Amino acid sequence: MGEDNIHRTTIYIPKKLYIIAKSMDINMSQSFSKYLEQLIKEDPETIIMKEIEEYKEKIRQLEAKLQIIREKKKQQQEKEKAIENVAQRIAEWLSKRLFNIPETDSNRFMRKTKEIIIKNYGVNIDENTLYDFAEKIKGNGGLKKEDIMEVLEIA
Repeated sequence: MGEDNIHRTTIYIPKKLYIIAKSMDINMSQSFSKYLEQLIKEDPETIIMKEIEEYKEKIRQLEAKLQIIREKKKQQQEKEKAIENVAQRIAEWLSKRLFNIPETDSNRFMRKTKEIIIKNYGVNIDENTLYDFAEKIKGNGGLKKEDIMEVLEIA
């Protein structure tokens, strides 16, 4: 081959591999050239199959991401549902408890109501809000979970 037909390049290989190749009298230039020719002449079907495998792997990765997103969404929905259930129970309990507030010691009654809510439900509702709820209960007969949800969202 003439100098015009050759391009000089450097490849880096592990020293151990180089020693083995030299001990077996393997011509590195010819071996690498044959390897490149084989890659270039590779069957189009094989090339397409490799691309398909790459796309399948990409799809598997995307499906895994989708699964994670769905799980997070499901957990968020379960959390919201649990909050709604607690709000519903609090609304029902407060509707019963605040329907007839004793006039003589209403402040003590509200403090005890607040303590019970904190103890049983882990929710801190201030006494002024409890008085507002009592007014609402007397006005329309009861609380709805939406009323409690507003307080829970603020807290």
